[in-house]
Amino acid sequence: PKPTEERKLFGISVQRYAPQPVYKRTRLVHLPSPVPKADPSSSASPLIFPVIHFEIVDASLEEAAKVLGETSRYSAYCASTVADKRITISALGTVDELAEQIAKIAKIETIVDHHNREVRFLARKESQVVKPQLL
Repeated sequence: PKPTEERKLFGISVQRYAPQPVYKRTRLVHLPSPVPKADPSSSASPLIFPVIHFEIVDASLEEAAKVLGETSRYSAYCASTVADKRITISALGTVDELAEQIAKIAKIETIVDHHNREVRFLARKESQVVKPQLL
């Protein structure tokens, strides 16, 4: 600058209040609604279960229930009245088919509950026992 020209002086920026926030920490939003659970019975496609090779040699029904349940990631329950029965089986099939085969061999009632993800081995009721008839 030339010595004859006056310099422009600018004042120091002073702000009386805190600056307005650009982003707020809290926001007003609508809560998400839960996604409705898909009803498998409404779909036209059938449920597909894996085929399992199931082999147990001289094991108790309680062990068989645990193994069958764990293969399909289901919990297992075995009634104490039939838990000590020994069974030997080598079969191929779905969880439902294997449960039916175990029920025939051990003469018990088996329930595979896919909704609650549970396999149950129960004692057969007297009315369900087939008595042989003599002709």
